[in-house]
Amino acid sequence: MFYPADWENILGDVVVVVDNPDPVPADDGSILIPVGRVDVAPADTPAFLGRPATGESALSTVVRQQLWWESLLASPPPSGSASGCGVVG
Repeated sequence: MFYPADWENILGDVVVVVDNPDPVPADDGSILIPVGRVDVAPADTPAFLGRPATGESALSTVVRQQLWWESLLASPPPSGSASGCGVVG
């Protein structure tokens, strides 16, 4: 399991842009991340990739995870970037 600080260490300053199909609810029922094209900062990554919120479909979480990884892999951080996940080579 990754914790918020882990994602910040891994991603550095990398923001992943995703076309989010479903709102990401907070534990209190408010909307944490809205529908539409969103910038997922390292600090928001655990909530975006995390387990479903109460009443949310597990499939919604899987779809968000797929979209996030596809976006990151389509535009990886350059080698030497502030992230720990830059292109090696």
